[in-house]
Amino acid sequence: MSDFTAIGMIMALATANMFVYFRLDRRLSDAWAEVATGFIRGVPASTKQRSLRLHGDWLFTLAAGIGFQAIFAVGWLLLGRNASAEEVRLFAYMICFIASIGLSGWILMSPFWYSHLVAVLREAEAD
Repeated sequence: MSDFTAIGMIMALATANMFVYFRLDRRLSDAWAEVATGFIRGVPASTKQRSLRLHGDWLFTLAAGIGFQAIFAVGWLLLGRNASAEEVRLFAYMICFIASIGLSGWILMSPFWYSHLVAVLREAEAD
């Protein structure tokens, strides 16, 4: 693969990753706020509705975010392996490393986020 093609593909993956990441992050934040506050789209919600939002939307969006970040990281890794110039290879590996840090952060923090939301729901149910 030519270096110019590899750089173009690396940047195309980075652009796609940016849009996917920020869209999923926004959905995660919105679902988090709705479960934590008890208002879904500005309307008060029962704990059952909030639980459904947590397990039906928040967890699915989190899994999608983790999956997409992993796919993009593997894509950069493969592009780095197939690049002929050392600089292009290092560039692809660097972006793969940065994506892996974000991926690791989501994987490591998700149990804490989930347990916090479950605790909020339990507290709301007890009231």
